[in-house]
Amino acid sequence: MYEKVKELFKNKNILIVEDEIGLLDILEESIEEYVNKVFVAKNGIEGLEIFQQKEIDLIISDIHMAKMTGLRMSSEIRKFD
Repeated sequence: MYEKVKELFKNKNILIVEDEIGLLDILEESIEEYVNKVFVAKNGIEGLEIFQQKEIDLIISDIHMAKMTGLRMSSEIRKFD
């Protein structure tokens, strides 16, 4: 099963949106070896900007953040579909 998951994500670009730097670092370090590229943002505004500029396959986001919440960011991203 592990190999199937690894194969599934090896060419994917992941965006992590998290305002707690320690947790952001842990998440990034945990997945960076399994994916093509990890992009990080410290709030929803940065996350939305990265989403607009890069080809993102998966977003991992905190919900409660300053400046723009993860829910608001998700709502804004859905407008691009």
